Amino acid sequence: MTNPISGRNSPGFRFRFCVRSITHKTLYLPLAMKQLPEIKRLMEGYAPFSVFHCLSMDTVRHTFNELRKKYDFAYWCATEYYIHDMADADNIIPLRLNQHQHQIIDTFERRYFEQKHAAYIISKSFRRAGVTTCVQAYILWRQIYYFGRASNTCTASSINAHHSTATQPSVTTCANGSPSTAFPRSPKTPTSSESTSSPTSPTPPSPPSST
Repeated sequence: MTNPISGRNSPGFRFRFCVRSITHKTLYLPLAMKQLPEIKRLMEGYAPFSVFHCLSMDTVRHTFNELRKKYDFAYWCATEYYIHDMADADNIIPLRLNQHQHQIIDTFERRYFEQKHAAYIISKSFRRAGVTTCVQAYILWRQIYYFGRASNTCTASSINAHHSTATQPSVTTCANGSPSTAFPRSPKTPTSSESTSSPTSPTPPSPPSST
């Protein structure tokens, strides 16, 4: 069973991490984290305070968790990304990857780690599996941590046809890294040069004057 908090059976290549000063449970972290200087020093037995330059264990754990979010998409989803519950639209829950989402992200992460970049075509023959939501979250995660906060990426999806034909607000990563809400643009208003003037009716002739 997948556990995004411990990392067991989460997508991508993983390694076992057990440093009691950081966590009382065994974690399974993305393999890319094993090359980080902080993780190397922790595994070599250095004190967490000296590794993260913190004065309290709460700050140490917070710094470690923030570092993990950059490399562990499933963990980031479970702690930072919230969606509407399909069973109750008023209920907001963290995104925990289901089987279909797990397979997609596992492929993405493994190929990204092996530097086998490619374009993907994802079949949507199965509906309501959360594929669009998952891919949107993955794009946003990559944008925040890897592609620079100065450039924007937008993710948007259409509301179901039985609800409305409008589009949902787009989630945008701003230059300062904070998400904002951007609504669809309104139809373009024609300029004076683009607007067509309606034909004017001819002026009726004035009646002849009486002599």
